[in-house]
Amino acid sequence: MNEQEIRTLRQLMEYEVGRNSPPDGFPDLPDIPGGRYTDQRFYDLEQAHI
Repeated sequence: MNEQEIRTLRQLMEYEVGRNSPPDGFPDLPDIPGGRYTDQRFYDLEQAHI
């Protein structure tokens, strides 16, 4: 990796750290129900079928 590539990557990282919202045109992501991670029934289903 050369110095220019390192500078470019650092600039891109700084840009991403400074963002507080998705970029324009970024598609909306579906909501993920929180119960998926806290409901024992979901856990049991995953254990049975995965």
